[in-house]
Amino acid sequence: EIHCAQSTFHLCDFFRTPNTLVREPTRRLETSSLDGGDPRGSSYKQDTQELAPGPGAEEGLGIARAARESDIPALIGFTVETDGRLPDGTALRAAVELVDEYESPAGFIVNCAHPTHVASGIEEGSWLARILQVSPNASMLTHAELDRATELDAGDRGHLSSSFSSLQAHLPNLAVVGGCCGTGPGHVAALWSAAEGHDTRA
Repeated sequence: EIHCAQSTFHLCDFFRTPNTLVREPTRRLETSSLDGGDPRGSSYKQDTQELAPGPGAEEGLGIARAARESDIPALIGFTVETDGRLPDGTALRAAVELVDEYESPAGFIVNCAHPTHVASGIEEGSWLARILQVSPNASMLTHAELDRATELDAGDRGHLSSSFSSLQAHLPNLAVVGGCCGTGPGHVAALWSAAEGHDTRA
């Protein structure tokens, strides 16, 4: 189910490929109301929801469709493995282009992956302009290794910053920079410094 803006959707109803309705076990995604219901106070209004699907492009398509039908501008988030592909093996480009072809959300996020892992999936094309946010891991570990880790891997801050600089050169509309696994305030500050000269925000 999706609970957002006081509406509820059964996510499996939106897992569609062009010719097929793909039914998956129901997963619950909760988002804050666009008006109020947020720790930042009742006056806070969120322009866009960040919605992170599971391991596949079809899930991203389903969530984008659910968001559109509830009139929520959404950034659809994907993660990638060390080879730059989604966990289900889909190329990042193919995932973005599939969702864009049928739903065209507000934009896309790549998160929970080191910049070098994301870079492995970069193929030049207009689709790169649709990535508006990157929230990388400081750690270069795989997701499986992170799941098994017993201590935080904060990675190499300098390498994170330099590899992010190389990555953002391919992302002309990058507007938001954050951090994911292994990052702290120092890492995010380094990423912001790397993003200087671009119209980015935290």
